[in-house]
Amino acid sequence: MLRFLENNNPVLYVILLIFIVLIHLPLFHENFYGIDESIYVLCAQKITSGGVMYVDAWDNKPPILIGFYTLFVRIFGDYVFLGLRVFSIIYYFITCLIFNQLFYYYRFSKSFHIWPGILLSLLSLSPWYANELNAEHLMLLPSLFMLLYACFYFIEGEKKWSYLYWIGILGALCMGLKYQGVLNLIGLMLGVFLFHNFKPAELLTIFLGFMTVMLVVFLNLYFTDSLNEFLDIGFLYNFDYMRVGKNFGEEVSFIHGLQEYLKNYGVVIILGTLGIVHYRAKFYSMNIRQRKIETLLLSMTITAGMAILLGGSRLYLHYFIQILPFLLIHAIYFALTRKKWGSTLLLLNFVFPLFTLGIFYFVSSSNRFEWIKPYIKPNGWVHSKFEELHYSPQEKLLLNDLEAYPHLKKIFIADFQPVLYFKLRKTCALKYVNFSLTYYKMNWLNAHKNKLTLWSKPEELSDLYKELLRNNPQYIIDPHGIFKEWKEKMPLFLSRYKSKKVGKYLVHYL
Repeated sequence: MLRFLENNNPVLYVILLIFIVLIHLPLFHENFYGIDESIYVLCAQKITSGGVMYVDAWDNKPPILIGFYTLFVRIFGDYVFLGLRVFSIIYYFITCLIFNQLFYYYRFSKSFHIWPGILLSLLSLSPWYANELNAEHLMLLPSLFMLLYACFYFIEGEKKWSYLYWIGILGALCMGLKYQGVLNLIGLMLGVFLFHNFKPAELLTIFLGFMTVMLVVFLNLYFTDSLNEFLDIGFLYNFDYMRVGKNFGEEVSFIHGLQEYLKNYGVVIILGTLGIVHYRAKFYSMNIRQRKIETLLLSMTITAGMAILLGGSRLYLHYFIQILPFLLIHAIYFALTRKKWGSTLLLLNFVFPLFTLGIFYFVSSSNRFEWIKPYIKPNGWVHSKFEELHYSPQEKLLLNDLEAYPHLKKIFIADFQPVLYFKLRKTCALKYVNFSLTYYKMNWLNAHKNKLTLWSKPEELSDLYKELLRNNPQYIIDPHGIFKEWKEKMPLFLSRYKSKKVGKYLVHYL
């Protein structure tokens, strides 16, 4: 392990740390909230208030991801987003240092470079408006350590059984962050299988590591009496989500997603593909050690690509991060073999991130936004980024109306707008934190016309009644008339709610 950490120029890692801090700066804006981060924090707030995940807070993500956010809410409280940003800086520095050392240790370049660490951080944390600590981000370091332990055991010949045990633990951890994360472990195992004959004891040790994490998760679900709810919300609904194909109110297009991938990661995709072809063409002229590591990387590239495709027509930017480190090694390797144009090819990765940072400079300040306002499309993409970092006129109206309820800490938004809770400085009153999940599980709503079949258990009207009776939300924002439809179906129970218009929003209140 110590030999792995050796390098020729430690000063370059100081530069890497400074670079990581700089590209994190947009995330420290006081009104920057990631959509997924907001859902996870809302769930964590309910858990830290005595609730139980999947029972009192709904989201379909695996337990370990929510557990991570719960830990941060317990430690940082109202400053949880600040805590997440500081953690992200430290986490990415360690991740990029390990990644950079991996590139150097296995001689993908003849000399020491900082390119791997710089580009992994740049592309994982760009564009700023899509950057949040999602599962794919948190999987990076476990996946890299899992790869390293496999290299030490199967390539370097360090036959320590603890390495195999940790491979199983880290693979299970990846799956506990996102179910598709298990494909990193599968890719690693398939790669090893191509050059190593597994002994039963080796497979058993990896399996024991994997099952250790699974047992801890199972016991937590069992003793919090949430196992059945997890199987429904946290597992089965994911199959419904794959078929539904979009969040409530979202437009999904595979072609548009592919365009976004090419715009953000096009250089890596092209160079990485060329790198794989180039490496395979000279594969048998390389030493056995390099052949083995490239086999592992290629196998994990393929399975990580499969994980992206499992998203169906959704090609969210953070999905790409699962394949990024394995593809990036091939991309940098290929670029550095082009002696004249190598650095120029790698610098092309900075073009779109620098453009988005330029947009951030203008939209992060009302005064600077006024400079460009005459030159941008009204209500277009740039304007939407400004409103994400500021309060829109409609949000200001809601904020002003809520001043009449000074002691009200919890509200409910009958829409997939988790960020709005934080802009309004409130938490979610009902268990329906992920409203997209809620919307589709209520397959009796008029919009579904009773044609939406689910693998998971539908949320019946009687279940809704019990939740409203138990938590009694006093202020409900209803952009699409969903709560109004609930009221029509339970007129006696919900007749006590009065309604009013606040800007474009329909609001129901007690």
